[in-house]
Amino acid sequence: MPKDDPNQDDAALTDAASDTTADPPAKAGEDSANDAGETASHETTPLDDTGADTGADADDGKETSGDNTSAAENSTAKDSAANESTTSEQIRSARRRRKMVSIGIVVVLLIILGVLISGILDRDTSPPVVEIAPRVLFEQLVDKVKKDESKTIHVDGFVVDDEMLKSIQGLEPLETLILDQGKVTDASMKMIAALPNLRHLRLRLSPISDQGMSDLTQCESLWFLNLPHAECTSEGIKSLAKLSSLRQLRIGSKQLGNEVSREIVKLQSLRGIHLIGIGLTDDGLKVLAGVPGLEPGLPHLESLYLDDSAVTTAGWEWLFKTHPQIHVHVDQQHHDRDPKAHPHR
Repeated sequence: MPKDDPNQDDAALTDAASDTTADPPAKAGEDSANDAGETASHETTPLDDTGADTGADADDGKETSGDNTSAAENSTAKDSAANESTTSEQIRSARRRRKMVSIGIVVVLLIILGVLISGILDRDTSPPVVEIAPRVLFEQLVDKVKKDESKTIHVDGFVVDDEMLKSIQGLEPLETLILDQGKVTDASMKMIAALPNLRHLRLRLSPISDQGMSDLTQCESLWFLNLPHAECTSEGIKSLAKLSSLRQLRIGSKQLGNEVSREIVKLQSLRGIHLIGIGLTDDGLKVLAGVPGLEPGLPHLESLYLDDSAVTTAGWEWLFKTHPQIHVHVDQQHHDRDPKAHPHR
């Protein structure tokens, strides 16, 4: 069986093509010419028809193209109109926003301007603050007493010294003199003691010594003596025994200790005692309160205030048991065991 060679088919096709392209016989050539003429004549009409159809199609194309162009123009016009409408609306919206912003800015500026004008007017209309000298203020207080508008001079906002205090000399209506910011010395004690109706004297920040205490004993009307920053010793306290009207004694001095209890107990008119920073012990407490058969104590003692004392728990328990009538404060507070403890306003 011969071998299958695909190249053989290709060769046969090539030879057949060569035979087809060879010159035919003469008659055959004439027939071919005639056939060609007929073919040409027959093909003319379709060409003409085709041309006519093509022209018609062209016209139709032109019409279609015109319609499409018109539609496109109409669509473009509509889009343009829509765009113009949108743009106009955006412009109007932008204008409204700018207008609102402008109005807001104007309102804020008007508010700021109003505040500034108000501040200027306040500064212009408000009377200037004039600081009055302490001496003038003190003289005003003295004048009120002279006019019987007050019986009290109470100073806590400025310092009063010996020189300023001279203006109270002979001020008979004065009953209460309280100088919380004072710096009065022994030099003013005789003048103060000469006030005929003085009942309450409080001198803070004033270093009154034994001499000053002795001078004060001339003030027979004195009822309450408060010297929390004195510099006296037990001798100064001893001199106070001459004040038969004295009911309340509040004293503080770094030179006083437990021994002062022996001098205080001699002030038999006392109802209340407040010792500040004085190291009173259990024994000193018994001297003041009294021990039946041993210590007479203060017969009218109603209140006892001790700050920074040396009294022990046993000493307080003894006091509450034997003298329950005495009202006690320890370091500005009621003692837990005080039977007379009560709320303070």
